[in-house]
Amino acid sequence: MMFVDVLNDDKTPKAMELAGAVRTRRLGLNLSQDDLAKASGVPLATLKKFERTGQISLTSFLSLCDALDVGHRLNDIVPPAPPSSLDEVDGKAPRRTRKRASPRRGQG
Repeated sequence: MMFVDVLNDDKTPKAMELAGAVRTRRLGLNLSQDDLAKASGVPLATLKKFERTGQISLTSFLSLCDALDVGHRLNDIVPPAPPSSLDEVDGKAPRRTRKRASPRRGQG
């Protein structure tokens, strides 16, 4: 399974599916584990454990994705929030919200 297929699937990818996709991408780029570890800055032991168990920190996973030239595709995973006003839809600057006057010092 290709890395992109794992991310485009309708269901949430499992850790081992992501690990398999990273391994497949690494091999497709003709990179050894050592090559990818050096290119990403992720310790070799961490990469080996990830490919074997699917366990890795988010920071290390993102570093691997960047080294495999797929990090930019992760931006589509969490889309931006929908517009909260018609002004945002139209691309206008949001209006300033009026605030109540605060009491003057020494009064109230």
